[in-house]
Amino acid sequence: MQLGVTIPLQKFLKIPRPPYGELVDLFFCWEIHKIPDSRYSTLIAVNAFNRYALVFSGMQAKCWKHIPEIVIDGIRQALTYDGFKAEQIEIYLAAAGDPELTKTHGRKPVAGLNRAVEYFYWLEDDLRQSEQLYQTALSDKLNLELCHVVLRAKTTFCQSISLRRICKITP
Repeated sequence: MQLGVTIPLQKFLKIPRPPYGELVDLFFCWEIHKIPDSRYSTLIAVNAFNRYALVFSGMQAKCWKHIPEIVIDGIRQALTYDGFKAEQIEIYLAAAGDPELTKTHGRKPVAGLNRAVEYFYWLEDDLRQSEQLYQTALSDKLNLELCHVVLRAKTTFCQSISLRRICKITP
């Protein structure tokens, strides 16, 4: 799994520019960014293929050292919330491989990340849950706005097409 680190996040973490990763399916790539927010320390991760978004708000200093683990845990929580079985989620994570920090994955995925940040600013005050790091309600609402919605309720493009392809899920 590749985690494309934006330049502002690289500067915040004081890390050198990461290398370009190996060519992999964008379905296994996530763009990660620190949202400039004066009230809370917020990380957003957006899938490079389908704009599926995860929001982590209230990040403490120690959390920033464990971004890959936090993102993987967020993926588990989000897909569980969206109705996937634990075995399906583990198949996706196994297919994605170990997380590695890389450069971002091009203009289109970064544009999806920027769109997610715009929506975040509109939704943050109404949906932020102060007691938890992974923001379930905020991420869910972002995904309703960002992902291509299919006819079934709470089924995003990510779920209906891509995850079925990887996990061999029948409709």
